[in-house]
Amino acid sequence: MIQSNRVLCIIPARKGSKGFKNKNIKKIKNLTLIDWAIKCAIESKYIDDICLSTDYSINKLSQLSKLYYKKRKKEFCKDNSLTFDVIQEILLENIKNKKLYDIVVLLEPPAPF
Repeated sequence: MIQSNRVLCIIPARKGSKGFKNKNIKKIKNLTLIDWAIKCAIESKYIDDICLSTDYSINKLSQLSKLYYKKRKKEFCKDNSLTFDVIQEILLENIKNKKLYDIVVLLEPPAPF
């Protein structure tokens, strides 16, 4: 929370990478890039909730990743899909479930630090 503003961290992790296949589940020091992003979000004193939006199969993910897993719709998994559409989908679903946020943080796995 930042000055009574609720903060949501969205971690978009699409499996289809042209340059480096499955980069988001590659390990660095025993953690996947997704796990590093989640770990950074957990350690932040500002983030209230975390949502991992991915098209990876849940059995390809670590136990940590499974805690924040949200299956991404196929229409948002294409090469030309926009991150904005993923963010919008998550926020609309949260609004529908009466979970409101004042601030959204985007934390991409290839740059977790």
